[in-house]
Amino acid sequence: MKEIIFNGKKINSNAMSLDELLKELLKESNEKFVVAVNESFIPKLSYSEHSINDGDRVEVLTPMAGG
Repeated sequence: MKEIIFNGKKINSNAMSLDELLKELLKESNEKFVVAVNESFIPKLSYSEHSINDGDRVEVLTPMAGG
């Protein structure tokens, strides 16, 4: 089990890839979002290839309207 910081909160997960982690935590979300791991944005096509490691900081960011 890995300890990960997800949106500022410590969680434990067995996910091996970013894709697995997002499926585990976001369930069936239809919301648009981008993901940064350790302050680097990850392209959506790379989610299944990007490994999740103990201590990673994962941030999910959603667009906001306004200005």
